[in-house]
Amino acid sequence: MTRAVLAQLEAGGLTGRTLGLAHQALEGYVVGAILWDHGGAPDHLAFRRERYRQSRHPASESIGDEAAMAAFNEASFLFGLDRLLDAHPD
Repeated sequence: MTRAVLAQLEAGGLTGRTLGLAHQALEGYVVGAILWDHGGAPDHLAFRRERYRQSRHPASESIGDEAAMAAFNEASFLFGLDRLLDAHPD
C-alpha cells in the first residue's frame, strides 16, 4: 500500500522530503478519520450528531437524522482529502 501511494504522489510530481511529508500527512488523515469514525461504531454517527446538536450552531440544523449525518460525514472526509491532495508544497 505504501509503495502504491508513494508512486501516485511521485506521478503527481512530488519528490524527496516533500514526497515523504505528503505521504505521512495523507496517512495520518486517513487513519485518523478511520479511528475517529469507527472507533465508536456503531454509535459514532449518533455521537457526532449529538455533539453538533448541543453546539446549537445554525450549521448543525441540516444534520437532522443519522442518514444526513452519514452523508455529511462522508462529504467532510472527502472535503479534507481533496484539500490535502490539492495542497502545494512551499
